[in-house]
Parts: sequence; C-alpha cells; structure tokens
Amino acid sequence: MINYDQIWAHVDRCGWCGLVATGRAGSDALQSQLDSHPEIFNFNGILFFHEFWQNAKSTVCSEYLDIEDITQEFIGSHIDKFRSKYDVVERKDRLGESMDQSISIDIPAFKGHMAALFKNRAVTRKNVLSAVYVSYALALGQDPMIKKVFFHHIHDISRLDPYFEDFPQSKMIATTRDPRAAYVSKMEQVLREAKLIDEPSLPRLALKRLIDDPAPLFALADRFRVMRMEDLSNESVLRSLCCWLGVEFHPCVMKSTWAGLRWWGDNLSPVQGEPGMDEREFTSRIRSNNWQQKLLGTEKFVLDFILKNRLDHCGFDRKHRPLFIHGALSFFAIPLPTTYELRFVSPVYLFNCLSRGKFHAVIAAGYAYIRRVRYYYGLFFRVLAGDPLTLPYFREID
Repeated sequence: MINYDQIWAHVDRCGWCGLVATGRAGSDALQSQLDSHPEIFNFNGILFFHEFWQNAKSTVCSEYLDIEDITQEFIGSHIDKFRSKYDVVERKDRLGESMDQSISIDIPAFKGHMAALFKNRAVTRKNVLSAVYVSYALALGQDPMIKKVFFHHIHDISRLDPYFEDFPQSKMIATTRDPRAAYVSKMEQVLREAKLIDEPSLPRLALKRLIDDPAPLFALADRFRVMRMEDLSNESVLRSLCCWLGVEFHPCVMKSTWAGLRWWGDNLSPVQGEPGMDEREFTSRIRSNNWQQKLLGTEKFVLDFILKNRLDHCGFDRKHRPLFIHGALSFFAIPLPTTYELRFVSPVYLFNCLSRGKFHAVIAAGYAYIRRVRYYYGLFFRVLAGDPLTLPYFREID
C-alpha cells in the first residue's frame, strides 16, 4: 500500500529549482539529462502549468475546485506529455536506441495518485503542481521518498512571477551558449519556419534575449546559476550542478532521455540522429552549427567587440585585437546591415514592397533597422563601461 500522507510529508520538504532558456541554448537538453536522476522530480519537457491554471475551465471557480475535474482537464491539455507519440516537434515520437519507442504513461494510475494525494489536502495551485510531479513519478514506477528536489522547466522568464508566488525560495537555472552560435541557431530556425518574412525585428530580439533575459535573476544571488550548453558533456561541471541542487551525482546525467528512453533532439534542429549512433558523436553534431560560416565578416567583427564582456567571462573564443582599434572600427561598422537584415534593406525587397503598396512593410523594416543599430550601440557602450552583470555559471569542480 502506498502511504500518500507519508509521501506528501516528505515532498513538502523538498526544494524547487526552475529552469529558463535564453533562446536556442540547450534548456531541453539540460532537462533531459536530469530526466533519469533518481533524486529529482522531473516532467516530460516544458510545463506552462500556471498558464494552464489561469485558463482552465476547471479552475475558474475558486469556491469549489474538484481535483478529479482538474486532473482530467490537465491530462487533456497535455496529452502529448502522457502519450509522446503526439509530440512530433520535440521528436519524442522516436525515442529509444532504435528510435521506435514513445512514452505511454498509465493515465488511470496517474489519476488515482492525484485523487489519493488530495484526500486530506486543500486543492490549491501550488499543491496541484506538486502533486502532478509526484503522480507522474509514481506512474513511472519511481520512488518519491528518495527524491530531494523538483525540477520545473518554465522556459520563459516572463512566466516567472506566478511561479515565485508559489515557490518564493526556489533556485533558478538559466541556460546559455556562445551568443553568436545561439543567435545563428535562432535565426536559422525562423528561416526554416518562414517566420522572418514578416518579422524584420527578429535579429535584434534574438540577440537581446540572449544577452538581457537573465538580468532579473541576479537578484536571487546564490539561488541563481547559469549552465553553458557547451558544458553539458562535461562530467565535472555536471557534478557541480548536482552538488548545487543538493543531490548525488549519477552517471545517467551524461545521457539525454525522457522517461528513461534515449532522446535524439527536437525537430527544430537540422541534425538528425541515426539508430545506434554513439552518444558523444551525436551530441557533438547537434550542438555545433558552424555559425562562423553563416555570418558576414563585418558582423562577426562587430559582435566580437559588443559581446566582448560576455564572451571573455564565459570563456568563449574570439579574435583578440587591439582594443582601441577594434572599438573604433566597430563603432563605424555597427550601422552596416547584418547578415539577416540584408534582405530587408535590399533594393529588390524595397521596390517589391512599394510596387505592391506594402508601405507598412518598408516602414517596419526601417524601424527595425534603427532599433537594431541603437541596441548595438547600447552594447558597445556597455563594453566601454564594463558590464557588472557577470553570469554565475557552473564551473568544473577542482
């Protein structure tokens, strides 16, 4: 017999850690590497639970919250988390060494665990989220009594406020990456999805998210850390992560899985895995996008200067040039169109827009260009002033 009161008393003392991303920087990869850790409550990918709670029909009436109805609606809204054959975007329909497996959670068992956990407990937003993780673990046959921390993938920093209302002492991890590689990865993604045609502001927004999104988390002090995507295969760094989370290091964190089944990355990546491929080989291929060959020389020159503080602090390679000369040339090169702006400022694009009466598109392209140039100059002067917000990223254990 499962002692649900004993389980709840235990998990109520467990800590929480939230995970956010800053663009294409490996947040899913990090979560997948913690997926099989026996001491961590995990879930199948990103979970916008507080958004679900705000919009669910079963939670609108706060006077009477029925856990059975809430559970039913939660499962229906997240069916791809319970039956991953429907999660084609994240490529969870092709899990396992032979890429022919998918997750199939015992839904009646999950419902039963949810109901049992609330027999003597108030149905609140915080309690329901905790119970979702516990019930998910139980449905997978995991032992909740040996777990020490909940790992919650929020993904977007803009969604943090309601999360901190429920878990004000939560730790936070943000994933990062060489900003030039992450920038190219994001832009290549939107190009493949044909989004760039109508969004000339995306080049600036993609870089801004990488550089500025983590800033609000600095107020958490020791409860905030950053994981570099480049370190996800570094055992010493992952040992440091486990220590900070308060759990033992387990070799399983060196491998990406969901519900214990090997994961081959999402469909947003152009790199495709092959059955039986070595883990190290696949990881090396999927985390390299040859950004150096995809950016204009002038743009790489400018990025090396305006991102100097971030690149140096996080140990990313850049060409070292005399600071004064590099800065002076970058200052005058910033207004030059970037790789992903060229299309919007080309005579052909502008003529086609004007000839078709799309004056708003011309105005939008011009406005996006001006804002990008202004943002780059802002980064330029940050370098001269010295950026005080150095990322507290996980380092190798001595």
